[in-house]
Amino acid sequence: MLDEVQKSLSRLARTDNYEFISLAAVDTKLHLIDKLFYGIAAKIDWPKQARRFVGTQLHKLGYRVDSAGSRLDFNEIAVQNKLSSAVLSSKLQELLKSTIIDDLDMSIEFRFAAMHLCLAQIYRDGRPLSDLQDGIIGWLTGIVPSVVSLRRASIFQRIGRHNGRHLLHSLAAWNRKCDSNGLLLCLDISRYLEAVKVADRTDGLYYSPANTSDLYEVLRECIDDIDRASGIVILVIAPPAFLEDPRRGIDVYRALKMRVWDDVRVRGHENPVAPLVRLSAWGRVNAR
Repeated sequence: MLDEVQKSLSRLARTDNYEFISLAAVDTKLHLIDKLFYGIAAKIDWPKQARRFVGTQLHKLGYRVDSAGSRLDFNEIAVQNKLSSAVLSSKLQELLKSTIIDDLDMSIEFRFAAMHLCLAQIYRDGRPLSDLQDGIIGWLTGIVPSVVSLRRASIFQRIGRHNGRHLLHSLAAWNRKCDSNGLLLCLDISRYLEAVKVADRTDGLYYSPANTSDLYEVLRECIDDIDRASGIVILVIAPPAFLEDPRRGIDVYRALKMRVWDDVRVRGHENPVAPLVRLSAWGRVNAR
């Protein structure tokens, strides 16, 4: 059943030009916002996104660009558009500054990371304009033990619990820049609702009730950030224990329950200010 839901969501996302990413608690610690971000980042083709972004922006400026290959050639772009190397270099700097660096919807470190990813897609005399792509992707996916090598990109701290939500919002904004309507994120939190003895556990991660409360805190923060989180849809899949379990269910974290529970039900009328809807098993939609 879960696989069918995710496949349907994936098809729907492709139809509406959304990036679909699915994460499950069995292999990702969703209660830690940095781990959640790393899980998302690991499923994104960063070079492809950056290549598409640069090609699209150059096309908007009226330049001819052959973006069919795996890289963009600086000298070829200059020749095709009858530009000197100095002029093209200046145009690229202006382009990246106006479209990335000046975009305050993204955190400053994410902006510098995106800029270097774009520069890494443009080769001049066989060398990329930035050699920091691997380090930046490692920073985005959490596999870089140190950020010392990224100081040249003005990145001075790792992604952690203190800045993970800001990076998630930045990723959503960046995704929309790359010819996408947004990000559809599907989170399967079923494993958080399982209370299994250590001796009976199988593969994957298991969680304590405290971890489950931390997860609810992350979800509550995502809801409260709805006004700042443009271009992202978060769909949470949970088993019946989410409503019924007295130790792990939603009743243990009332702050989240107050944001998703139906206080007033008006059949046949939609609440125009409600940020959430409930999808029932019978196909009805009840606005909160």
